[in-house]
Amino acid sequence: MKANNYFKNKVILITGAGSGIGKALCEEIVEFTPKKLILIDIDEGSIKKVQKSIIGVDSNLYKVDVASEKSMEALFTNVIEKNRKIDIVINSAGITAGGEYQDYTFNFWNKIIAINLWGIIYGSTLAYRQMIIQKYGHIVNIASLGGLIPEPMASAYATTKHAVVGLTTTLREEAHAYGIKVSVVCPGVVDTPIIDKATYVGNVDKEKLKKGVLEHGVISANKCAQRIIKGISKNKGIILVKSSDKIFWKLHRFSPGLLSPINRLIAKYFRDNFQKD
Repeated sequence: MKANNYFKNKVILITGAGSGIGKALCEEIVEFTPKKLILIDIDEGSIKKVQKSIIGVDSNLYKVDVASEKSMEALFTNVIEKNRKIDIVINSAGITAGGEYQDYTFNFWNKIIAINLWGIIYGSTLAYRQMIIQKYGHIVNIASLGGLIPEPMASAYATTKHAVVGLTTTLREEAHAYGIKVSVVCPGVVDTPIIDKATYVGNVDKEKLKKGVLEHGVISANKCAQRIIKGISKNKGIILVKSSDKIFWKLHRFSPGLLSPINRLIAKYFRDNFQKD
């Protein structure tokens, strides 16, 4: 189905809507005349700015911590009471991190799992329960290329994204019987504020790393969102964004060992160029 028909007159909830891919999705989806956009972010100021930029479409905003079960349950209860349905839920909220595995604290592991994985679990579960009642709907979870292939020097991030891919692809098979669609998005590097907000453990030169990352085939958030929208409207199970992402994934699926020399070079390059003395 074409995107202009798929999103038309839909009630669409997007977490992480205040910045990055979530914000770009709001800006792009509004062109397809949804019935309502529901904007979710922990940063209320950011979603207020996004709401002001959306013209001609009804929208609501909620300040919510996606890592809080209580807050997410209250959100979905409120949204369902007001709208009687949710057509599409896009779980986009997340954080990233980089550095050597041994430098991650257990406290940080808890934090990144709470946001990147539990946020997805809460959003997917609460959406799914409502969609079973409706007998239709589409759940879209934003993961990463690092959820499909190894991502050296980002073990905590990759762990959560691999879990999101597993959750989503499995739920897709279960949900089919109920008429519910489920997709996972696995983009490579996207130029978003998540790079600025990333946590780097150990002696990492954050500014040098950011410059190095952005010099290697990065895609804009809005271009990424456009391709995600196309994948959602086609009900793709796994949505990849760039042709290079597809190549790496296919190589890894064909023979996981093929990428090992590249991954080990990436780890060495990171240590040689982005770690402070």
